[in-house]
Amino acid sequence: MDQQAWIDWLHAETAVPFADEVFELVINRHESYRPEEVCRIMKPGACFITQQVGGHNDLELNRMLEAPVPEEYLHWNLAYAAARLEAAGLTVVERREVFSFTRFYDVGAIVYYLQAIPWQVPDFSVERCADGLLRIHRVIERDGYVDIPAHRFLLVAVK
Repeated sequence: MDQQAWIDWLHAETAVPFADEVFELVINRHESYRPEEVCRIMKPGACFITQQVGGHNDLELNRMLEAPVPEEYLHWNLAYAAARLEAAGLTVVERREVFSFTRFYDVGAIVYYLQAIPWQVPDFSVERCADGLLRIHRVIERDGYVDIPAHRFLLVAVK
Protein backbone atom coordinates (compact mmCIF):
# COMPACT_ATOMS: atom_id res chain seq x y z
CA MET A 1 0.00 0.00 0.00
CA ASP A 2 1.53 3.32 -1.01
CA GLN A 3 1.28 6.52 1.03
CA GLN A 4 -1.78 7.87 -0.81
CA ALA A 5 -3.60 4.55 -0.50
CA TRP A 6 -2.84 4.58 3.23
CA ILE A 7 -4.22 8.12 3.54
CA ASP A 8 -7.32 7.10 1.59
CA TRP A 9 -7.78 4.13 3.92
CA LEU A 10 -7.58 6.40 6.97
CA HIS A 11 -10.17 8.75 5.50
CA ALA A 12 -12.46 5.85 4.67
CA GLU A 13 -12.68 4.75 8.29
CA THR A 14 -16.04 5.47 9.86
CA ALA A 15 -16.52 8.41 12.17
CA VAL A 16 -16.03 7.74 15.86
CA PRO A 17 -19.41 7.42 17.62
CA PHE A 18 -19.25 10.61 19.68
CA ALA A 19 -20.87 14.02 19.40
CA ASP A 20 -18.87 17.09 18.43
CA GLU A 21 -16.73 18.79 21.07
CA VAL A 22 -17.38 16.47 24.03
CA PHE A 23 -13.91 15.52 25.30
CA GLU A 24 -11.37 17.54 27.23
CA LEU A 25 -8.72 14.82 26.87
CA VAL A 26 -8.21 12.14 24.21
CA ILE A 27 -5.45 9.57 24.72
CA ASN A 28 -4.30 7.16 22.04
CA ARG A 29 -1.62 4.50 22.35
CA HIS A 30 -0.42 2.60 19.29
CA GLU A 31 -3.76 2.80 17.47
CA SER A 32 -4.65 4.42 14.18
CA TYR A 33 -6.69 7.59 14.35
CA ARG A 34 -8.16 10.16 12.01
CA PRO A 35 -6.91 13.62 12.97
CA GLU A 36 -10.12 15.22 11.68
CA GLU A 37 -12.21 12.98 13.93
CA VAL A 38 -9.97 13.63 16.94
CA CYS A 39 -10.33 17.37 16.37
CA ARG A 40 -14.11 17.08 15.89
CA ILE A 41 -14.74 15.35 19.23
CA MET A 42 -12.42 17.62 21.25
CA LYS A 43 -13.72 20.65 23.12
CA PRO A 44 -11.90 23.94 22.49
CA GLY A 45 -8.76 23.91 24.64
CA ALA A 46 -8.82 20.10 24.88
CA CYS A 47 -5.67 17.96 24.69
CA PHE A 48 -4.81 14.97 22.48
CA ILE A 49 -1.91 12.71 23.48
CA THR A 50 -0.74 9.90 21.25
CA GLN A 51 2.21 7.52 21.50
CA GLN A 52 2.90 5.70 18.27
CA VAL A 53 5.13 2.97 16.88
CA GLY A 54 7.04 4.53 14.01
CA GLY A 55 7.32 3.09 10.54
CA HIS A 56 10.96 2.08 10.99
CA ASN A 57 10.26 -0.12 14.00
CA ASP A 58 11.66 -3.68 13.93
CA LEU A 59 12.74 -3.51 10.27
CA GLU A 60 16.01 -5.20 11.15
CA LEU A 61 14.04 -8.35 11.97
CA ASN A 62 12.70 -8.36 8.42
CA ARG A 63 16.20 -7.90 7.03
CA MET A 64 17.71 -10.60 9.23
CA LEU A 65 14.96 -13.02 8.26
CA GLU A 66 15.16 -12.00 4.59
CA ALA A 67 11.48 -11.12 4.74
CA PRO A 68 9.94 -8.23 2.80
CA VAL A 69 10.02 -4.85 4.56
CA PRO A 70 6.46 -3.54 5.11
CA GLU A 71 6.84 -0.36 3.04
CA GLU A 72 3.32 0.97 3.60
CA TYR A 73 4.31 2.40 7.01
CA LEU A 74 7.79 3.77 6.27
CA HIS A 75 6.41 7.33 6.10
CA TRP A 76 4.80 7.04 9.57
CA ASN A 77 6.99 9.25 11.75
CA LEU A 78 6.82 12.28 14.01
CA ALA A 79 6.95 14.90 11.26
CA TYR A 80 4.26 13.24 9.15
CA ALA A 81 1.88 12.66 12.07
CA ALA A 82 2.40 16.20 13.42
CA ALA A 83 1.69 17.72 10.00
CA ARG A 84 -1.57 15.74 9.76
CA LEU A 85 -2.69 16.91 13.21
CA GLU A 86 -1.92 20.52 12.32
CA ALA A 87 -3.74 20.20 8.98
CA ALA A 88 -6.80 19.00 10.93
CA GLY A 89 -6.78 22.17 13.05
CA LEU A 90 -4.82 21.13 16.14
CA THR A 91 -1.71 22.79 17.51
CA VAL A 92 1.15 20.46 18.36
CA VAL A 93 2.64 21.60 21.68
CA GLU A 94 5.02 18.72 22.35
CA ARG A 95 6.78 16.21 20.13
CA ARG A 96 9.34 13.54 20.86
CA GLU A 97 10.80 10.83 18.66
CA VAL A 98 13.05 8.05 19.90
CA PHE A 99 15.10 5.51 18.02
CA SER A 100 15.99 2.88 20.60
CA PHE A 101 16.21 -0.91 20.48
CA THR A 102 14.57 -4.05 21.75
CA ARG A 103 17.05 -6.55 23.13
CA PHE A 104 16.40 -10.26 22.66
CA TYR A 105 18.35 -12.89 24.61
CA ASP A 106 17.04 -15.96 22.80
CA VAL A 107 15.55 -16.78 19.43
CA GLY A 108 12.43 -18.24 21.08
CA ALA A 109 11.54 -14.76 22.30
CA ILE A 110 11.78 -13.49 18.72
CA VAL A 111 9.49 -16.29 17.52
CA TYR A 112 6.96 -15.44 20.24
CA TYR A 113 7.24 -11.71 19.44
CA LEU A 114 6.68 -12.19 15.72
CA GLN A 115 3.65 -14.37 16.40
CA ALA A 116 2.25 -11.58 18.60
CA ILE A 117 2.76 -8.92 15.90
CA PRO A 118 1.87 -10.75 12.66
CA TRP A 119 1.96 -7.57 10.56
CA GLN A 120 5.74 -7.27 10.93
CA VAL A 121 6.62 -10.42 8.99
CA PRO A 122 3.45 -11.53 7.19
CA ASP A 123 3.11 -15.31 6.94
CA PHE A 124 5.85 -15.78 9.53
CA SER A 125 6.57 -19.35 10.50
CA VAL A 126 9.57 -21.03 12.08
CA GLU A 127 9.85 -23.35 9.09
CA ARG A 128 9.73 -20.56 6.50
CA CYS A 129 12.24 -18.39 8.41
CA ALA A 130 14.47 -21.18 9.76
CA ASP A 131 17.66 -19.97 8.06
CA GLY A 132 17.24 -16.42 9.34
CA LEU A 133 16.34 -17.61 12.82
CA LEU A 134 19.47 -19.76 12.85
CA ARG A 135 21.58 -16.72 11.84
CA ILE A 136 20.01 -14.70 14.67
CA HIS A 137 20.59 -17.59 17.08
CA ARG A 138 24.29 -17.58 16.18
CA VAL A 139 24.52 -13.84 16.85
CA ILE A 140 22.88 -14.39 20.24
CA GLU A 141 25.27 -17.26 21.05
CA ARG A 142 28.24 -15.07 20.10
CA ASP A 143 27.14 -11.77 21.71
CA GLY A 144 24.65 -12.90 24.35
CA TYR A 145 21.81 -10.92 22.73
CA VAL A 146 20.66 -9.20 19.55
CA ASP A 147 19.43 -5.61 19.48
CA ILE A 148 16.63 -4.76 17.07
CA PRO A 149 16.15 -1.02 16.38
CA ALA A 150 12.86 0.37 17.64
CA HIS A 151 11.04 3.56 16.61
CA ARG A 152 8.55 5.40 18.82
CA PHE A 153 7.12 8.89 18.91
CA LEU A 154 4.88 10.99 21.13
CA LEU A 155 2.70 13.93 20.17
CA VAL A 156 0.67 16.26 22.36
CA ALA A 157 -1.72 18.60 20.57
CA VAL A 158 -4.39 21.05 21.69
CA LYS A 159 -7.47 22.38 20.00
